[in-house]
Amino acid sequence: MDERPPRWAYTPVPVDLDPTSSFVTAFPRAVATRAQFVTQRLILIAVGILLALVPTGCDNAPPEPASRKTKAPPPPPALDFTAPPTWTLDKTGSQGTYRAKYTIPTAGDAKHPATLLVQNLGRGPKAAEDALDQLARDFEGPKSDDGSARQPDIKRATLDDATHPTSTLEVRGTYRFPLGPRRNGRAAAEVLKENWVALAAVVTAPDGTRWLFRVVGPADTVDGAHSAFDSMVAAAR
Repeated sequence: MDERPPRWAYTPVPVDLDPTSSFVTAFPRAVATRAQFVTQRLILIAVGILLALVPTGCDNAPPEPASRKTKAPPPPPALDFTAPPTWTLDKTGSQGTYRAKYTIPTAGDAKHPATLLVQNLGRGPKAAEDALDQLARDFEGPKSDDGSARQPDIKRATLDDATHPTSTLEVRGTYRFPLGPRRNGRAAAEVLKENWVALAAVVTAPDGTRWLFRVVGPADTVDGAHSAFDSMVAAAR
C-alpha cells in the first residue's frame, strides 16, 4: 500500500506569533487605518447632506415685489357738437376748463365778431349756476336819471327739444369787457361795450358733467347767430 500522503492534504505552516514580529505589529495599524478611512467617508457624506439641507443666502433673498399694474387715466369727458361751418375754430384743449374757442363772423351793422367759448364745468349744478350768474353780472342796463346803472335785460329758458337737459340764458345791455383776471368777480380794468348780447347754454351730459356754451359779442352779430347756436347745443350729444 502506498504510504504517500494524498495530494490535497493540508500541510500547516507555522506562524510567528512573537509580539515583536512584523505580522503582529502591522495588523492593528492596518485595521485602524481602515476604520479611519471609513469614518472620514461617513463624515464627508454627513457634511454633504447637511449642506444640501441648509438654505443658502440666495434662498433668504426677499421675494421680488409683485408688479403693480398702473391704471391708465380715464379719458377726459367729451361732448360731441357741430359748430356751423362759418364759425372759425381758434383753439381747442383737453385739460382744464376751456375746451374750445370759436370766432363768429360779424353780421348786420356790427363792427366786431362774437366769441364762442365751450367749457367743461364738471359735475354738480353749483359751478354752472355760478358761471351763469357771473355772466349776468358782467352786464349792466341803461343808466337811470341819477346816473346809476340799471339791471340788464335777462331771460332764462330751457330747450325742450334738446338731446340732453339744456338751460339757456340771454343777457342784453352794456358788457363790461374784463381786462385781465377777475378778483371777487370784478376785473382790475374793464372796457364798456354798449349794445352787446350774451347767449349761454348749460348742457347736462348723461354722466352729470355740465358743459357751458357761451357767446358774447355785438347785438347784430349774436342775434344773427342765435338760431344756429340753439340748434348746435340742442343737437349736442
